[in-house]
Amino acid sequence: MAKNYVQPGNNIDFTTAGDVNSGDVIVAGNFIGIAANTTVGANKVNVLILEGVWTMAKTSAAITQGAKVYWNAAGKTISTTNTDPFIGYAAQAGDLNAATVQVKLWHQGS
Repeated sequence: MAKNYVQPGNNIDFTTAGDVNSGDVIVAGNFIGIAANTTVGANKVNVLILEGVWTMAKTSAAITQGAKVYWNAAGKTISTTNTDPFIGYAAQAGDLNAATVQVKLWHQGS
């Protein structure tokens, strides 16, 4: 392995802007992922998970399996609105009455 190799990139460290709960969706620059740990306060180092399938709250709209999905930070929900930050793909369909949808996180290289 090359001497300058650092890690696979499935997880990266990020510095918190405030309180973070394990499982929170975090947007860190162009990265979007899931906080691995609960941290209290700003300027703490946490781990951002960039891969996997996660159950997340969704908007009231139906979402089809394989659809591109986006993070609505105001509602803390998954949407199909492409003006929100892209987070991944619906791993399963979520009908109108479903409160959650499973999301396959996406990052370049996954």
